[in-house]
Amino acid sequence: MLDAAKYNLSTVVNQNQFLDAVDLEVRSIVGRTLVAKRALVPGESVLVEQPLLQYFLQPSCRSSLSPYYTKAMWKQLNKYVVELDQDQSSPFVPGLPAATLAYLQIDPPPLRQRIKRTPSVDHADLDFFYYPNLDMDHPTVQLIVGYCRNVTCEIALFQHVEAEQLATFLLKIYGNAHTVALDRQSLARKGCATTHSAKKHRRSTTYADRYQSAPWPPSPLGPRPSIALMTWGSKFTHSCSPNLLLHFDNASNTMTFTVTRPVTAGEVLTFSYLPENDDLGGLICGTTRDRRRKLNQFKFFDCGCDRCNAKDINGRCNCSTCDSDAVTSFNGLSGAWQCDRCGSTELPEFLLLDKGEAYASSMVTALATKLRDPDQAGEVVTMIEPYLMEDLIPTLPRTHWTFGYAQGLLAWYHLDLLPSTFGTGLASQLNATSSGLREASVFLNDYLHDALWSSNPLPVFMASWMVLSPVIQAVTRGTEEKQYRVQEKVLRQRSDSDDSSSDEDEAPEAPELLAPLVLPMPEEWQKDVLAIHHTVMNLWLPTVNAVFQQPPALIADRIRQIQQWSLRIQESMAL
Repeated sequence: MLDAAKYNLSTVVNQNQFLDAVDLEVRSIVGRTLVAKRALVPGESVLVEQPLLQYFLQPSCRSSLSPYYTKAMWKQLNKYVVELDQDQSSPFVPGLPAATLAYLQIDPPPLRQRIKRTPSVDHADLDFFYYPNLDMDHPTVQLIVGYCRNVTCEIALFQHVEAEQLATFLLKIYGNAHTVALDRQSLARKGCATTHSAKKHRRSTTYADRYQSAPWPPSPLGPRPSIALMTWGSKFTHSCSPNLLLHFDNASNTMTFTVTRPVTAGEVLTFSYLPENDDLGGLICGTTRDRRRKLNQFKFFDCGCDRCNAKDINGRCNCSTCDSDAVTSFNGLSGAWQCDRCGSTELPEFLLLDKGEAYASSMVTALATKLRDPDQAGEVVTMIEPYLMEDLIPTLPRTHWTFGYAQGLLAWYHLDLLPSTFGTGLASQLNATSSGLREASVFLNDYLHDALWSSNPLPVFMASWMVLSPVIQAVTRGTEEKQYRVQEKVLRQRSDSDDSSSDEDEAPEAPELLAPLVLPMPEEWQKDVLAIHHTVMNLWLPTVNAVFQQPPALIADRIRQIQQWSLRIQESMAL
């Protein structure tokens, strides 16, 4: 029973709604967890909470969120992780170093005044959080324990800290905290310094003359990954098909947990500890085995949710025993493969190839990462089409998630990257829009909707934008002709100083852009466009609107674009 007098609710913004909606119970397997006190409907926000502790994931200078940062210590902390993990690209960098610095906000070095503006978090506040035993036979636990011994023995700022105490804190961070994109403009609006006030004062007074000719560059104010430790948000159970969606609001620096499907009284409330984007091993990309591997590595448990215990739809392959049309699937509950037709339990050949599942999974996600980065996109944009169409896609089972995702990358290329890089003329000659729409239909309908929508509707909607946005833009461009009104020539009196002897001259004015002329949609586009339109408008948007009754700006803008696109399709098809 959740008793407000017994527990600390100081971080909860919507305390009345929270107490009305949830109970705290101990359940078998998952332990202490939040459950629905009553029936809940999509769109209800059961918890709005501010972080108990928050810090930048990759600090670059001292700030109110990273008050003990120095370049030398950051380099040393990273070195400890890499040496112990024996991996230059260790997945525990920068996570462990950042959490280590954050510990000093709770237990500052003696003889050092607590940094001004640093939120006060006591060790007692952390007793509420789960962590694995330090002697657990788990590679991540043992890595953290060994790392903490090095830190507390060799770095002066940590010599007042017991290694076991630091390790316990780091394990609590890994087991309970969330990564969010923190907008420093929001911090600035709240009066929260991103640079120490003393340093800013020195820059503006003592050292001001040094920067008069070359002003100090302003700190970047875009979103930066930060870690947020939530007292009550940590008490929701994980599921790979959750009934809650987590949304971080920069303006209020709060996490909101919103119901995404009907929940019955007594049902365990769940959200995903995994990335809700298309990172490998998240809710969209990867297999049951990928998700379990990531959860075991960073959260210290093997997932047994309904999705993980069922047949793995994302990982379906061709059966190696019977003909190529038969599909074999991994069953998460039994841990075995089984063909739907012949019952064979043989591993599919796709898993055993050197350039099989592991290779394909890493390649498609790496390509997506590069294409999103303007500094790296140029390296791959010229080779993505031949590589995907000639080398990779022919080797992929059509039922495997990598096939659908690769089609999405091709759609992105044909509808957006090709015309923007090489020009719309070349794209038109290559019939790129028709190709892109066919590929987009595979990605949006066959992959995202058929395989994933029922278990993760909101993450699917967010992941779809990689392709849905280029579809909207391509269809809009291809069904309109811009119209202009040419302004009447305006006579301008010339001054006596003009070279011309004429008393007056003509000054052209820019033509006025009018509403575009809507054109009929090309017949070869219609099948794919209408299929995508049906999925998005009739199957997706009702759920999105139910969950986001007052949508954040990003969601509201996407809904607006979709509705305008739908109207354009109707106008174009009516011609």
